[in-house]
Amino acid sequence: MQTPTNEPTNTVFPVKVAAALLVAQRSLKNVAKGSENKFHNYKYAGAEDVLTAARSHLHEAGLMVLRDSAKVIEDEGTPVLHSVFLVVHESGEAIILDQEFPVVPGNGRPMDKAVAASLTTSMSYFLRDLLLIPRVDGEEVDTRDDRTYTHEAPAPVKRTSKKSEYKNKVVLANEIKSLATDEQLEKMNDALGARGFENFEELPLPELRAWSNKLKEAKQ
Repeated sequence: MQTPTNEPTNTVFPVKVAAALLVAQRSLKNVAKGSENKFHNYKYAGAEDVLTAARSHLHEAGLMVLRDSAKVIEDEGTPVLHSVFLVVHESGEAIILDQEFPVVPGNGRPMDKAVAASLTTSMSYFLRDLLLIPRVDGEEVDTRDDRTYTHEAPAPVKRTSKKSEYKNKVVLANEIKSLATDEQLEKMNDALGARGFENFEELPLPELRAWSNKLKEAKQ
């Protein structure tokens, strides 16, 4: 569920944004099922189908949507991707909405892949909620064949001080920098920037470990 960030629930939206959203919601009745699950043999409206349709109707109404920031929050239980979105009218009026979406590692889906999947799928769910698009039959994350990956349950969490955790992050960050090629580092830095981070130490510790392990496997 999205609500205006740091605003009461009875906040009055800017008039032009509200009018344009109404136009977009009225014009988009449903999304065509342009994707196919060949394993289960059915068609569905995938994330890319939702993004394409929603973008077209938003633009026709004079609106655009931007993900302003995204951060993985790991406390206890399932990690959560917290995103902040801007819905901007061509007049300059805008509203800020936030969203929380689960990041679920599993068989065939290590942490880095789970985060990437959540970024795409959370955007499609945000647009579906924003424009009241009828529920789709499937999503990329649900329909991928990930049977070859065996998920290892995380070890029991040990309580560590923030100072100790930061030291571990520094060690892993240096390890990643030493293992990665220049091209890999450039791509990873782009990924950090896209999520609003400036350096590796800002990433959650499990994600840093996953990146490091992936690079080590590639070297073998």
